[in-house]
Formats: sequence, C-alpha cells, structure tokens
Amino acid sequence: MITTADADRIMESLVKHRFVDDARFARAYTADKLRFSGWGRYKIMRGLMTKRLGREIIETALATIDMEEYTSVARRVLIVKARAIREGNTYEGRTKLFRFGASRGFETELIARLIRTEDLWHPHSSED
Repeated sequence: MITTADADRIMESLVKHRFVDDARFARAYTADKLRFSGWGRYKIMRGLMTKRLGREIIETALATIDMEEYTSVARRVLIVKARAIREGNTYEGRTKLFRFGASRGFETELIARLIRTEDLWHPHSSED
C-alpha cells in the first residue's frame, strides 16, 4: 500500500518530468477531437471544461487549431450529414443541417457560410 506522502512524491515527480501535463493533454485532446471526432471549438471547449482544466490551458489549446483544417473538418462533417437529410437544400433541410453543425460545436457564422455553398449539397465526385 502506498502512503499519502509517497503518492504526493510520485505525483510531484510525474508532473516535474511532464508525464502528467495538463497543457499537453489539452492540446492532444483538441487535435484528436477535431480530426477524429469532427468536433468544433465549442464542443471541444466543453469537453476540456469537464476535465476541470483551467481557462488559460483551454484557450491555449484551442488557439493551436489551424483554421484551414478546422474549416475543412466542418465542411466534411456537414457534407456527410447533408447527404442524409431527405429534405435536401430546402429551408427545412438547411435548418436541420444548421442545428447539426451547432450540436457538433461549430460556430454559427461558419455553419451558415458553409450551408450557403451549393457544392455542400452536391459535392463533386472527387470528394466522395
């Protein structure tokens, strides 16, 4: 059994040698949730907040997001969903797609801009 004093010394050593590093975790979490889960900034931020990380660490991690990649991921996620919407490029279809994008944590301005592009609804066959 490990005593409390031993546990404290072990944790200090892990932090000192950066085996336990909140900033590194936040950066990795941000990159992974964007690339692999297709999450937007708001959803990533909420996820990091549930991990009880500090505001400064979260903001620094979010600042590492490349806007080109971010827009590309948002577009890809919206294209996949647009294909599944029966209403297509109608008011109802765009509303459903907008809500979906917001639920994934993307900014409303970005969602609105992407939804207005016709090729989102009818992507070129090279992107399939």
